[in-house]
This record gives sequence, structure tokens and C-alpha cells, in this order.
Amino acid sequence: MVAMLESSEPRELIQRFRASYLNFYRLWRREASRPSGVTLRTPQEQPLSDEVLPDAVRRLVEEYREQHRGRRITFVKHLRTENGAPVLVVEDESDLPPEDAILTTSQTVTLNTADSLWVVTDVFVARID
Repeated sequence: MVAMLESSEPRELIQRFRASYLNFYRLWRREASRPSGVTLRTPQEQPLSDEVLPDAVRRLVEEYREQHRGRRITFVKHLRTENGAPVLVVEDESDLPPEDAILTTSQTVTLNTADSLWVVTDVFVARID
């Protein structure tokens, strides 16, 4: 069961997320270049739906939907990083949803051995209607 926080902390996290957000699509289109090894797609080219969410993230979203019946969630952005560097960006020129209509979810998976470290993070952004 997901415990929903009852303080201003969730709003503060959203505000920090919004303050640090950079739209890579606009940046790379304007500069006409992007780092090598990065795949850039729009949500029209690579649709974002529950089916593309990692299992644990999908379960969290399903639980949120159960607790907020009647709200529609539309995923609009996805960022995957490997060891801190972007490797997949799915977004377009649109800004983030407004503060009261944004849902973010993420998952980080790590592999660590004596001679290697691999950290993969997926961040998804959705609009709540």
C-alpha cells in the first residue's frame, strides 16, 4: 500500500522538480545537436502508456488511480539515464503540466560489482486531468 504524505512536502518536491527541469527536446532542436548515444523521440513517435512503465512504477500508478477515481493520467515525458547521462528522452516542446496537474514517478536500478557500477533511472511525467 502506498502511504500518501499529508504535508506540504509533496508540493515542495514538485516545485523543486519544476525548478530543475530542462526540456531537452527544445534545447537540442535549438542547438541542432545532441550528445552522441542519446535517442530523442516525441510522444507521438514513441507513445507513453502504462505498458511502457516498469512493473513497480505501474503498480504505484495503478494504486494512485484506485485512490483518485475519475482522474485521467496521461504520460507526456520520459527520461532514461545511465550512470547519470541521458540515453533516452521522450518529450516534445511542451512545458511541464501545471503544479496542480503533474504526476512524476521514477525508478532507479543499480548493478554493482567490485569493478563496475551501472545505475539506470527512468523518470516519467504525466498530466492529471
